[in-house]
Amino acid sequence: MAYQFIYPSGNTAPIRRIREQITNDFFSYTDAVTKVLDNHSSPSDRQDDSHRALNLIARQYEDAIIEEIATQLKVEDNGFTGKNYDEKYSAVSTVNNKVFVYMMQGYWYRGGLHGLETTTTTNYDLQTGDKITIDDLFPEESQSVMLELVKQEIDESLWPKVMLTDNFMILPKGIRFRFNPYEIASYGDGRIDATVKYTDFRHLLKPTAIRYFKQ
Repeated sequence: MAYQFIYPSGNTAPIRRIREQITNDFFSYTDAVTKVLDNHSSPSDRQDDSHRALNLIARQYEDAIIEEIATQLKVEDNGFTGKNYDEKYSAVSTVNNKVFVYMMQGYWYRGGLHGLETTTTTNYDLQTGDKITIDDLFPEESQSVMLELVKQEIDESLWPKVMLTDNFMILPKGIRFRFNPYEIASYGDGRIDATVKYTDFRHLLKPTAIRYFKQ
């Protein structure tokens, strides 16, 4: 098991709100860890900015993962014990001083021919600390047009499975959608990215979303 958790250390209300959300996202991808977090603290405790609180959550996360793996291991008649891997990393960046971008990458292996690597990107409004979704960017009536722009960046054979998701990254001059293995293609095809230029979708944005892309 290996993991690296990167988080913003500021003390403004929006940053505290973002930190709470990404802490919960990073340390609660399994039911076991969710229970640990739920039993660990009240909402006020979760907003504790001390490193000690984060370290405690991290230790409980490690214990929960180890316990979960131990219950999944099956020792066969030949005495063979399967290998299990859990790796998880995070990265952060800001766009135009208005968007906080949080990326979480994980790799899980529970036996078989290969494991599974996934990347999840979440965007936050630095003014409010709120998560930015597709519905925050595009009105319903323009989402089908945006979907067609995304398809133009992907092999035509995959179009039937392509859809707009919240797994996107706001860029200074565009937006990048990421599709993990098995979402629209095979494992062998790996992850698939589709980047659309701001100039191509600017007219589709909600008025309140234009500021995210303007310096």
